[in-house]
Amino acid sequence: MEKVKKIVKERKFKFISFFWLLISIQFVVGGNLQSRGYSIGNFKENVISIIEIIVLDIIFIALHYCFLTLYNTYKKSKTKNDKIKEIPKENKLSKYNGIIYFLIIFVCWIPAILAFYPSILSYDGPWQILRFTRGQMDAGYSFPSTFLLTGLYKIGFYINNVTIGMFLYTIFQSIVMASIFSYTVKFVKEKTNNKIYTYIVLAFYAIFPYNQLFPLMTTKDTLFAGLMLIFIIKLYKIMTEENRVEDYIIVIIIGILTALFRSNCICAFLVIVPCIFFIFIKNRDLCKKLLVIFILTIVGYNVVNNLLVNVTNAKKISGQIGTTIFSQAVGKVCKEKREYLTDKEKEKIDYYYGSYEKLAKVYRGNLSDFTNDKIRYENIENNKSEFLKFVVELGLKYPEIYIDSFLNTIRGYWYINDDSFCNIWVDEDDRGCLELDFNPIFKEDYLAVQQHSYLPELQNMYKDLFAKNYYRNIPILYVLFQPSFYFYILIACILYSIYKKERKMLILQLLLLMYFATCFFGPCAIIRYIYAIIVCIPT
Repeated sequence: MEKVKKIVKERKFKFISFFWLLISIQFVVGGNLQSRGYSIGNFKENVISIIEIIVLDIIFIALHYCFLTLYNTYKKSKTKNDKIKEIPKENKLSKYNGIIYFLIIFVCWIPAILAFYPSILSYDGPWQILRFTRGQMDAGYSFPSTFLLTGLYKIGFYINNVTIGMFLYTIFQSIVMASIFSYTVKFVKEKTNNKIYTYIVLAFYAIFPYNQLFPLMTTKDTLFAGLMLIFIIKLYKIMTEENRVEDYIIVIIIGILTALFRSNCICAFLVIVPCIFFIFIKNRDLCKKLLVIFILTIVGYNVVNNLLVNVTNAKKISGQIGTTIFSQAVGKVCKEKREYLTDKEKEKIDYYYGSYEKLAKVYRGNLSDFTNDKIRYENIENNKSEFLKFVVELGLKYPEIYIDSFLNTIRGYWYINDDSFCNIWVDEDDRGCLELDFNPIFKEDYLAVQQHSYLPELQNMYKDLFAKNYYRNIPILYVLFQPSFYFYILIACILYSIYKKERKMLILQLLLLMYFATCFFGPCAIIRYIYAIIVCIPT
C-alpha cells in the first residue's frame, strides 16, 4: 500500500493517469455515440458512463505500471552488450544510406504501382484536371497540385496517350515521397544511432499499406504530407544545429509550399506563433528565429496565393467549411427536435437552409456535405450577425445536440473503434477507409485515362482491405488504420515532452496538433486529411 501511495504522489503518475483518462473517456463517450446516437443520456446512463470511465482508467493505469515494472526488470537483467545494439559510428556505406533507403522503399512500392497502373485517379484529382482544362480554376483546390496534375496529364495528351501522362504523375509523386521518406529514415538513424528504431521507421515507410497507396493517389494530401514531414525535420535542425542563411530560406520556402498544398495548414502556423513566444520566452534567440520563420512563411503564403488567384482568375468558394459545424448542428436539431421547433425557428431555418424538413432528411452524422448544400449563402451574406445570433440561440436551447453533432461528424478522429470514417459513402463499393475507385475523367476515348492492372489480384486485395473495409476484421492490428490511433500517439508524445520539459520537441508536436485541430472543423473525418500526421509520427 505504501508503494501505491508513493507512485500516486509521483509527478509521472499525473501524466500517465491523465493520458489513460482520455483513452477511457473516448471509449465510453465514443461507444455511446456509435451505439446509441448520443453522448449524454439520462441520469442513470450518465452515472453508469462515469463509473465505466473510472474503472477503465484504473485498469489502464494498472496495466501501464505492470508493463513498466516488467520493462525495468528486463533492463536490469541485461548487460550493456545485451542491450539494443547501436549502429556503428563509422561505416563505409554510411554515405550511401540515403540511396539504399530510397531503393528499399521504392522497390517495396513497385507491386502497388503495377497493381493500380497508371494511378489511383480518385478524390479531387479528376475534378482538378477537368475544371482546369475547361478554364475553370477553383481556388478551393491546391494550386501546385492542380498545376502538377494537369501539366502531366497534358504531356500525355501531346503524346496521344493521357494514360502515360497519369503514370508519369504516379512515378513523379512516388519518387518524391520515397526521397522524403528515405531522408527521414537517415535523419532518424543519425539522431538515434539505434538499429531497431531505424529499421522500424524504414519498414513503416516501405511496407505500411497507406504509405504504398497514397503516392499513387491524385490527392494533394500526399505531397502535403511529405512537405509537412520535411518542414518538421528542418525546423528541428534549425533549433538544434548551427545554420546558414540558406537554411532559413529553405525552411521558409518549404513552409510556403506546404501551406499552398493545404490552406488550413496556415491556420496551424498562425496559432503556433503565440505558442512559440510562450514556450521560448526565456530563450530569446531561438524565439526570434522561429517567429521570423513562421511570420515570413505566413506572409509569403498570402502573397503567393493571392498572386496565383489573380493570375489564374480563380473563383473563391463560399465559406462552406466555416459553416460546416452550424449546418450539421441545425440539421441534427431539425431531425431530432422537429416537433419542438417554434414557428419562428422554422421560418429562420427555411430562410437560411431552404426547408427545415429537407434539412432533417439529408442530415448524416458523419458527413456535412449534404447539410452544407442546403445553405442559402446569399441570405447569410445579407446579415451574418443575425445568422450567427440565431444558430447560437438554437445551440443554447439544445446544447447536447450541438455537442453530439460536432463529436459525431469528426468521431473518426477521436474514437479508436469508430466505424463512421470508413463509411462516408455507404453506397460506393470502392469508397471505404480509402477511395480506391478510378475516375477516367472524360467520356471521350482520346481524353479518358485507361486503368490496366498488371497485378489484379493485389489490387483486389487492397480494395477488399481498404475500400470494402475488411481491415476491420483483423484483430487488434486494425487500429493501425484508424486515424484516432495517431491522434493519441501525438497526445502521448506531447505529454511526454511536457513531462521531460523538452520544449523543442513540444513546439513541433504542437504544430502537428494545431493542424490536426483544423481538421476537426472539416466536413468529415477521413484518412487523407490527417495523412500528414501519420507520416510525421515516427519522427
